[in-house]
Amino acid sequence: MAPQIAAMGLSNATDETFTSDPSVSGRVSNESSVDDLVVELDYDGDGVVDEVTRTDVYGQFRITPVGLPFGTTTIAARASEITDDGQLLQSGWSSITFEYDSPAPTAATIDTLGLANDTGVDDTDGVTWDAQLAGQVNTVGLLPGATIEFDVDGDDILDGAIPLESDGSFQWSPRNLDEGAVTVRARTRQSTDEGLPLVGAWTSLTFTFEAQPDDSPRVEQLQLTVDSGVSATDKASSDPTFAGMVVNGTGAVVQIDSDGDWVVDATLTPDGAGNFSYTPEDLLEGLTTVRARVAVPATDPFATEEFSEVGAWSSLTFVFAADPDSAEAQAKATALATYQADIASADATYETEIDAAELAYWTSITTSLDSYATGMTTAVATRDSAVALANSTLRSAVGAASLTFSNGLSTVAADFAADLVAFTGDISVFQLDDFRWPDAPVANSW
Repeated sequence: MAPQIAAMGLSNATDETFTSDPSVSGRVSNESSVDDLVVELDYDGDGVVDEVTRTDVYGQFRITPVGLPFGTTTIAARASEITDDGQLLQSGWSSITFEYDSPAPTAATIDTLGLANDTGVDDTDGVTWDAQLAGQVNTVGLLPGATIEFDVDGDDILDGAIPLESDGSFQWSPRNLDEGAVTVRARTRQSTDEGLPLVGAWTSLTFTFEAQPDDSPRVEQLQLTVDSGVSATDKASSDPTFAGMVVNGTGAVVQIDSDGDWVVDATLTPDGAGNFSYTPEDLLEGLTTVRARVAVPATDPFATEEFSEVGAWSSLTFVFAADPDSAEAQAKATALATYQADIASADATYETEIDAAELAYWTSITTSLDSYATGMTTAVATRDSAVALANSTLRSAVGAASLTFSNGLSTVAADFAADLVAFTGDISVFQLDDFRWPDAPVANSW
């Protein structure tokens, strides 16, 4: 007798008629062993086997179909075995039907988040004067238009947001950092097909930020060689050649990122005065960002890295166009100028507001301390006055009580003496001193 499909159903569904996970589990029964039996599956109802799996030692099997169309789906399975004499024993088809829905989108996760350029004693100590961050987002299920959001000070107010690169990578540099410990949080944001937000969990990075040393190698004066637009300062040009100067970079080279993806595309050697220029090739017209940084070659023959020190990127953004005076190019140039002016204004406003906030903070602290000191002085004086009044009242009350007590004792003694005179019996054993009188009240004070 052929083995039989004894049971079959959806593996991870609470409702056997609806699921977004088409994994199927089942169990095969057989008169002999149920181990390693063949289970054939048909996913489209044409009677042709689409996939094959095998049972375990308990006769159980599980499989997750790939490429099933969404909607009403029928999966059929049958079991078979080859007998010792070569005979094929095969069961009939058993099937389940259900509604297969697309899985709900999930928020993208950040796989890595770290410093792009750790300038400390070694490249893993988390100490840097270059706060450029680099990271990688898991691209499984990543929706188009995904962005990365950043929070620098833990107040849940965004300090920056950038689009992801096509491979899920990103780089971002926080602004206006104070020296010391810095914690930056990053998360993903996407929109579903229905326009609903899909926001990932925060991923944190803590590092120590230092001021850039005055003698550190860097690129300065990065600018277009020829600004060929209607204005010599509109940053619209048909010539993308740019130039810069290396400072504190004796023996260093210049690394170039010619397309704004943070990847080194070329390496140059500056002239004796530190000057260099570069012309990007195959640029697409439009808004363009190029970058340059200094890299100092390692001199230690046992060094594991090619460069002993790498500077921070210096960036230049401009409009590249065959006709830089066209309406489209000038509109982009105007937008760029407005954006850069807004950034400069925001930086200035930030510094002003930070200064004002610090002044308000310390003024409040000083006022609070002064109020506390004044309040303590008043409280101590009030307390001392209240205690003095209480002590005076207590002493008066104790004095009055003592007088009453003394008068009472005198009355008792007189009455006792009179009683003894009137007593006709043996008075030799009766003495007033034999009585224990109560203690007189005593004064307490604070």
